Amino acid sequence: MRSIIVRLFTLTALLTALLAAMPSTSSAVNVFQPCTQGADASAVCTDVKSQKGANTNPVVGFIKVIIHVVALVVGIASVIIIVVSGLRLVSSAGDAQAAASARNGVMYAAVGIIIVILSEALVAFVLNRLQ
Repeated sequence: MRSIIVRLFTLTALLTALLAAMPSTSSAVNVFQPCTQGADASAVCTDVKSQKGANTNPVVGFIKVIIHVVALVVGIASVIIIVVSGLRLVSSAGDAQAAASARNGVMYAAVGIIIVILSEALVAFVLNRLQ
């Protein structure tokens, strides 16, 4: 059992090192430059121009932020529960009750993620209808 956990952590460390070493591209945008000084083609200015005159309700924006934060917290917690339950499943060592408990943890976390995704979509739909 210990060798499996050591191999799992070694594989995770190797994958992390490989992903960290991959080149990434990024571009900088000066968000403090006014859109009138020749920067009209930037993504920030295009986004600002598309939102001008939009009827935005601050309560709707606040609700959207709260829903996104809750979804993020639940998503992180679900991933942690899936990882811990997976480790419990691997280390159950043939104990049927421990394996069933670990499988239930993975299943409940997956159902939780699905419910959060569906509820976030439903709230976004309703809030878009309100605007």
